[in-house]
Amino acid sequence: AMEKELGTMKEMGVWKLVEPPQGRKLVGNRWVFEFKPVDLKGGSRFKARLVAQGFSQIPGVDFHQTYAPVARQASVKLLIALAAQNDWELDCFDAKRAFLHGRLTEEIYMKQPRGFERYSDAGVLLICLLLRSLYGLKQAAFDWY
Repeated sequence: AMEKELGTMKEMGVWKLVEPPQGRKLVGNRWVFEFKPVDLKGGSRFKARLVAQGFSQIPGVDFHQTYAPVARQASVKLLIALAAQNDWELDCFDAKRAFLHGRLTEEIYMKQPRGFERYSDAGVLLICLLLRSLYGLKQAAFDWY
């Protein structure tokens, strides 16, 4: 599951590996695991998600704006009532890895995921320069929206 998640991130171009810059604080990360007992296809599966430790970000340096688009409950109820009254068809979607579609404008450096570290030719531990939003970053919702 971890390799599948990293493969998706590589496909999406979430980060590039660079040598660590002087004087920059690195954002950490953690793996979040989930077991899905039975899905629509009839099988069970494991899921892994790499989440940035956004609590270590510095305002004004690592992020400038945050935003969480949330619909009010009254608005959702009104929409459902109108759909029922007018015989409308409602549809919804769940974007897989939604935050990975947001592009970052700030330079954020993150440690490599534990167990998947890579080194430069000179033997220096490389770090991730994030190019896209990652779950856990303060500005992830703003950049995706």
